[in-house]
Amino acid sequence: MMSLIVSWLGQSAVTVLLLAIAAYLARNILQARLTRTVQHEFDTRLAEFQSRLEEKAQRRESVRNAYNAILEALHHVREHADTNLAFEIRRREFPPAGAVRLELPAEGATRLERNLQQAMADLRRYRDIGSFVVSEEAISALNHFFTELDGSLLLASDIVEHFEAKVMAVDKCLDEVRRIANKDLLPR
Repeated sequence: MMSLIVSWLGQSAVTVLLLAIAAYLARNILQARLTRTVQHEFDTRLAEFQSRLEEKAQRRESVRNAYNAILEALHHVREHADTNLAFEIRRREFPPAGAVRLELPAEGATRLERNLQQAMADLRRYRDIGSFVVSEEAISALNHFFTELDGSLLLASDIVEHFEAKVMAVDKCLDEVRRIANKDLLPR
């Protein structure tokens, strides 16, 4: 009987030992699997977050570039109007002495016209692209600018008045677009 009890206790001890080893190994396997699952979930969420941040940064950069292009185009329109206005006023203040007439140099006039044409094309393009790049408020400011430019052509009684109205329209639009760009580009 004693040998039976020893045998039974021996078998029980071996069984308990094997179960303990199996439980320990299972615990390690489960722990490793859970760790990998949590790490994978964390890595996935981190990658999604970084992707969203990158998309936001790219969007912000494209908006910044669009506003820079609009402001630069408005600058070229202003430069054209300012230069032509200055030469027109000088022409009136200093009438030509003999056959000499105060004129804008040909290469300067060509550069101004080329810059004006490109600037107007850029402004129309951004107005047409619309809210895909800049805000509706900026598009509205550009639309109002084009309306004022058309009005300066129709309502001006002479070329000086036209250029003065053009300068005022550009200045008004520049102020408005700067305000809108600052608002649109501030971090939220």
